[in-house]
Amino acid sequence: MDLSKYFALSLGIQHATAWDLNLTNNDFYNKKFGVKHNPYKDYLEPFNTYLEIKNLKLFNRNLDIKIGRQQIYFGNKLVLGPGNWGNSGTWIWDSIRVSY
Repeated sequence: MDLSKYFALSLGIQHATAWDLNLTNNDFYNKKFGVKHNPYKDYLEPFNTYLEIKNLKLFNRNLDIKIGRQQIYFGNKLVLGPGNWGNSGTWIWDSIRVSY
């Protein structure tokens, strides 16, 4: 039995460090959420780490479930977030995506 037809596992770690940068952590303070998030300092950040269960049959249609840290997009990839151009930033989501 080919398990890859029904399961996918992605394990990714991203490490970002910038040297000789004139910006401090305080420059990345978000007043709305009250936190600092410096995209130039992501130490061992889980990136696209998820488990996907595919091709489950429910009423003769496929059901796919994806659980974990993932990018969420449909079609032209512009649903949540501006694109796939930076560090992990704020465009990676801890979520469950169910497609039927």
